[in-house]
This record gives sequence, C-alpha cells and structure tokens, in this order.
Amino acid sequence: KKVIIGSNIKKIGKRAFYKCTKLSSVTFKGKKITAMGKKLFYKIGNKCKIVIPKAVLKKYRRMIKASK
Repeated sequence: KKVIIGSNIKKIGKRAFYKCTKLSSVTFKGKKITAMGKKLFYKIGNKCKIVIPKAVLKKYRRMIKASK
C-alpha cells in the first residue's frame, strides 16, 4: 500500500506501479532520479498521495507527466 523510493535510486522502470489500485502513497526520498519509465503510475488508486522533495519537485513532475 505504501512505497518509499530510496535516496540511491536513479531509474524507475516502465509500468513499475501499473494497475496498483491499492497504492495509497509513494514517497521519493532521493534527488538522483534521472529517468522514469512509460506508464509509471498508470491506473493507480485515485487517492494515492505522491510526496516529492521540494528541491526536485518541478523536475519529477515533468518526468511523471511525460511517463503518462
């Protein structure tokens, strides 16, 4: 139900959380992510909360939107 993406993660593969309807929160701890795969958060739960560090908020938002 909850996922914490650690500070040493650099890439997240495509469809990593595909159809995870029971997912309630995703927390990004690090600032090193350079790539997010296609359909990363496709069809996740409507009430899922995504927490992103303020320093990389714009960058990660852009990557999440690009992943569709």
